[in-house]
Amino acid sequence: MNDTQHHPILTLPKAAIALLFLASGSLPAQHLPPLAASVAPSAVAEPHAAPDAFSTSSRTPPDPALPDPTLPGPALPGPALPDAPSAAASSRTPPFRPAPIAPIYHKYIEPGQTAQPLAAADKVLFGVHQLMSPYMLLTITTAAGYEEAVNGSPNFGTNIGAYGQRVGAAALRDASQDIFSDSIMAAVLHEDPRYYVMGKRHNPAVRAAYAVSRVFITHSDNGDTTPNYSLISGYAGAAALENAYYPDSNHGFSETAKSFGGSLGGAAISNAVREFLPDILHATHLE
Repeated sequence: MNDTQHHPILTLPKAAIALLFLASGSLPAQHLPPLAASVAPSAVAEPHAAPDAFSTSSRTPPDPALPDPTLPGPALPGPALPDAPSAAASSRTPPFRPAPIAPIYHKYIEPGQTAQPLAAADKVLFGVHQLMSPYMLLTITTAAGYEEAVNGSPNFGTNIGAYGQRVGAAALRDASQDIFSDSIMAAVLHEDPRYYVMGKRHNPAVRAAYAVSRVFITHSDNGDTTPNYSLISGYAGAAALENAYYPDSNHGFSETAKSFGGSLGGAAISNAVREFLPDILHATHLE
């Protein structure tokens, strides 16, 4: 080996070499150089064990005023929670809230709603729109069921086939009434074909009288009160048309007049039902 090369341990300072021998136990501490002796105790001392986080010596003693969580006992009171909604409240339908502006083709205007003006073309579409409403289907089936139960006009009989004929006749009758009164005569006479619901704030007797009176009284396009010529003339034309599809026993002026009077009574009942519908829903807990 080359003399210029040195063994790695020979290049260490004397103090470090002494520490190595001391750690191995081959050299007493009194033979250490001064620097090595000053650092030897800390360099070779046994490391202290880390304090145990769960030892009793490092844990803060428990407060005797508080219950020991390690012992069985009653649960501590937690924050109060809001009461759960009852089954009756959760199953109830939310109250009806009409839009501030009524849709242009709605037949019934709720209290507080603003009705949009109807031009002549709007009234034509207004009558057609009523033919597609669910309320129209309910009216047709109810009228046909009543006529079947009392065997009234149109007199098709009382069998199952007769009920189907009555449904068809009621559909033609109601459709012609809507087209004649709302689409044609209301546009010609410049009258408003809509019903304005009075609402719960008024006396029930006043509301009932108001519902019946709207068959004979309405508003013109400029808001003035006027006789309901459009409904009366439209229903009269629809009654005359019944002679084209009613049985022969229901033809003639007398039968046509009775049908006309019954249609006016049906319009009054329809207004009253729509006037008190919110009350009915509230009383039956459906609103």
